[in-house]
Amino acid sequence: MSRNSLAALAARPGARRPSHGRWASVVASLALVVAGATTIGVGATPAGASTPGWTSSEVAATLNVGGYAYVNSVSCASTTSCVAGGYYTDSNGHQAFVSVYDGSTWTDTEVAKALNVGGYASVISVSCASTTSCVAGGYYSDSSGHQAFVSVYDGSTWTDTEVAKALNVGGDASVNSVSCASTTSCVAGGSYVDSGGYFQAFVSVYDGSTWTDTEVAKALNVGAAAEVNSVSCVSSTFCVAGGIYEDAGTIQAFVSVYDGSTWTDTEVAKALNVGGGANVNSVSCASTTSCVAGGYYTGSSSHAQAFVSVYDGSTWTDTEVAGALNVGVSAGVNSVSCASTTSCVAGGYYSDSSGHQAFVSVYDGSTWTDIEVAGALNVGGYAGVNSVNCPSTTSCFAGGYYRDSSSHYQAFVSTDAGARGSTAPVVEPAIDVVAPALSDSSAPGAFYVGDGLSATTGTWFFSTGAYRYQWYRCASASAAANPTASCDAVAGATGTTYTLSSADAGSYLVVTVGTTGQDGRVAYAASNASGLVTFEVRFSAGSGLGTPPGPLAASGAGVTLPGADGLKAPYGAAFAGWSDGTTTYPAGSTYVPSAPVTLTAAWSYAPFGLGVPAFAVGSSAVSPPMRARLAALAARVRREVAGGAVLSLVQVDAGADPSHGALDARLQRARASALATLLRSLFGSSLGGARVVLSPRPAQAGQRISTVAVAFSA
Repeated sequence: MSRNSLAALAARPGARRPSHGRWASVVASLALVVAGATTIGVGATPAGASTPGWTSSEVAATLNVGGYAYVNSVSCASTTSCVAGGYYTDSNGHQAFVSVYDGSTWTDTEVAKALNVGGYASVISVSCASTTSCVAGGYYSDSSGHQAFVSVYDGSTWTDTEVAKALNVGGDASVNSVSCASTTSCVAGGSYVDSGGYFQAFVSVYDGSTWTDTEVAKALNVGAAAEVNSVSCVSSTFCVAGGIYEDAGTIQAFVSVYDGSTWTDTEVAKALNVGGGANVNSVSCASTTSCVAGGYYTGSSSHAQAFVSVYDGSTWTDTEVAGALNVGVSAGVNSVSCASTTSCVAGGYYSDSSGHQAFVSVYDGSTWTDIEVAGALNVGGYAGVNSVNCPSTTSCFAGGYYRDSSSHYQAFVSTDAGARGSTAPVVEPAIDVVAPALSDSSAPGAFYVGDGLSATTGTWFFSTGAYRYQWYRCASASAAANPTASCDAVAGATGTTYTLSSADAGSYLVVTVGTTGQDGRVAYAASNASGLVTFEVRFSAGSGLGTPPGPLAASGAGVTLPGADGLKAPYGAAFAGWSDGTTTYPAGSTYVPSAPVTLTAAWSYAPFGLGVPAFAVGSSAVSPPMRARLAALAARVRREVAGGAVLSLVQVDAGADPSHGALDARLQRARASALATLLRSLFGSSLGGARVVLSPRPAQAGQRISTVAVAFSA
């Protein structure tokens, strides 16, 4: 079963899919909430700009030369010590990274670098037990497929380790969640594929030096799909993992409790899940006798319902939440956070007649109280809580998304400081999630001077809707990766289209798109770069026949001119080279254009003659046989001399009959005039301004008649 199939089995309408980075919905991951009033922006943020109470910083900026990066998880050990993890892109693909915050600066580090030979990696979850002890977990790819990994931080260095290595014989594994109770006690949970091609759930326990892998939900998962979505650890001898498994073709929710040596699996929402589709999305433990798991199940009407399951040290007790609110067809809990045994908050979504709404459910030790959040904001009817964090019993933060009146998705944070459910929307910078694109519709795959380029805006979150453009001319493709720093802005080129000029030849073009975010600041993203801009050199057959050579792209070094292969010369002509209208260049020579040009094949014509008895041409009548011969000559010229070749020279060879002496000049001129008149009548306008040249030559010995030779040229 493929991972997409697993996701489809686990999903219900509106439900948040498991947190695996390769499946995660962009919209469902927009909001990121961090206790301690710190946010991390994945879009460009101008230096020095800030929003009161919230400080935004770009992370992985230097690493992310591919223009697409994402933070999936953040963990803070104190207000001056946090770690963010996710992925960025470069020329080798997707890379996993972490960024460490020391109270003022974020320092980026690629993790799983040596492992990720397949070029596809990401950090999915981060957990920090102290300022000098953190673990990041996720996946990378190698020649065998996708592998699960963890990276341990000791305050200065990140050390990577593959986990579930012996288990993952099917080549598709990932760490979805990490929880650290201390610097020497952590648990990572996720999934792998066994030899039968089935997904299995696993946990890996860290004791400060070694990771030990264990399959969980093994006896429960008689189907083909199991996974750990969330882990919460209170101590080295108490953790809870939650997720999904499959039995008899249906997806069930489970938790597995760790006592320091053994994992004990329990199905939750069993009595509720009569529709056969359930999932634990989140687990939070306040103590060894107080945990909450949250997710969704499917009721008898085949509708998804939200639930929580409370652990008291021995038993899990299931409760539907948002039941009265969920008059539609879909609800679920995405996140749970417990500050104490009597103070927990679950957050997620439900549906009603207006669409999807966001909610939190507050637990006081005995009762769950449901509250809609972001209600006034969600005029577009699609909202949800993705993450909840409660640093104390009187302070919680819930973060998620809503849709506004323009059908744009916006981020929000709902804060609880004694007034349950109050909302305060986050003012976000614009974030580019799909880069702008540059294209050349006139010559796909080539970029010639004179071509028209166009640009798209890409896809942005938190944009106010106004966009600005700037085209850049770059000396190299690598410079185009950072156009604002390495390229020259083209003066006046600030629209969505741009026409390549001679000044662009030998350069690469790129366009940046800027837009104003909700915070009033402008963020920018760069498009892909064009190819090398060149002059287009085309070829024409001129008066020849056949197909001329295809266009050539002329760089600064010019092009080597081809021969006349594929062309047929006009009758009596030979290929003489390529003409730009001023000069003819031979084949094999180098031609450097200063503008797009069409070179025309040049043909040279050698005169040819046909014997015509001169005595038959006189000042009076021309004999019928002679007229017929001249008419045949005219037809031959029209048939065999192609495209614009005309009769341009008539040479009269007027020798003398030896027995009569030389013809006198007056007779020669008369005969020449008569011949010219006759040829014009036969050829019509094709003679144009042809000259008739009388060139007598002496008769040769034994010559009895003179001849007329007709010469043709283009």
